Amino acid sequence: MENRDYSERTLGEKEKPFVIKGAFNRVDLSKTSGWVRVEGMAIIVDASEAHDLHLELVGKFNLVDLSGGKKIELNREKAEINLLDASGVSIQKLIS
Repeated sequence: MENRDYSERTLGEKEKPFVIKGAFNRVDLSKTSGWVRVEGMAIIVDASEAHDLHLELVGKFNLVDLSGGKKIELNREKAEINLLDASGVSIQKLIS
């Protein structure tokens, strides 16, 4: 399994989200904004300190870190998440 680093970027848009597919050790979305869909599995999805992020998770995830995020929309309707760190996060919308 590999790591993916998309930190400190603006990714995707509402009509065409940025899609990340596969099996990963870590997906780094820290300080990221935009529309992102992660499909597959990941040990860690790090979206700490993200801002204006619309995150959709589809699959299995061990740890999802949203700590310190601002204006986060999380769609976890099709996700299995073991641990969710939402400390200090400002969640705008949660779909579960």
